[in-house]
Amino acid sequence: MKSSGSLQTPTSGLNRRQLFRLMLGTAVTAFWGGGTARGETPGDSPKGAASLSAAPEEEVGPYYIDLERFRKDITEGKPGLPLRLRVKLVDTMTGRPLEGAALDIWHCDARGFYSGYTANNPDGGSGGGPGGFKGPPPPPMGNGGFGPLGAGQHPPMPKPTDSLTFLRGVQLTDREGEAEFITIYPGWYAGRDIHIHLRVHVGGVLARGRYQRGSICHTGQLFFPPAVSDEVLTLEPYAGRSGRRTTQQEDHVFTQQHGEECLLSLQPLPGGGYVGSITLGVDPAARPTEI
Repeated sequence: MKSSGSLQTPTSGLNRRQLFRLMLGTAVTAFWGGGTARGETPGDSPKGAASLSAAPEEEVGPYYIDLERFRKDITEGKPGLPLRLRVKLVDTMTGRPLEGAALDIWHCDARGFYSGYTANNPDGGSGGGPGGFKGPPPPPMGNGGFGPLGAGQHPPMPKPTDSLTFLRGVQLTDREGEAEFITIYPGWYAGRDIHIHLRVHVGGVLARGRYQRGSICHTGQLFFPPAVSDEVLTLEPYAGRSGRRTTQQEDHVFTQQHGEECLLSLQPLPGGGYVGSITLGVDPAARPTEI
């Protein structure tokens, strides 16, 4: 796929007004300017737990690394369309903003590579990665890509192939339950739609630039309006990928783990890029079984 687009013109093929209307029709706006979590409707106020139910638990995926590195800007110079990710966490037991929780996120770069696993080929076959193919390709669809598992069984995590840390980081939620990251619009890799992974940790401490000794109370993923992604992927450095991109309706996390409840609401940034927002209900006392 070829493109002459640039990162400063995210609305190629559509004017800004048309694209903005498209985004509003695709992702519902919540009370903080973000997407709604399960059980919430636009205009709801989190006065009680009944107004906001817990966001769905979704699989951690094979590329989690517990770096727990505290930082707002996670780009490390990676090229891509600017994205300011804003997440608001609400305590489902009290209906109040969840303050002091550690929001841990990670996602692939514009070409589909994860830090820690850059030897793996995002196109799902041999070759194509930096220096050639040196590790297993990203897993195919279904059960995290590890095949059928019995109840209570979990797939092993693959060993990292490098010590890189781009597009991974942790922020603490403020008094309003909000955390923000400076990052880029993710690319895609074989078998998955475009997404961002997240975990919520509570009860830990921030020391020497890392969040330590916390407990995980939620694991999930965030998704993007498909029509916006279609436009973004015509731009460099996203364009020119080989292989076929998996759609949301083919993505096992989106279709089987309530991904439609985790769609980001996108608004254009001045000069190019987007603000992606969502509100998620989380029970800080939960200790969910990993999917």
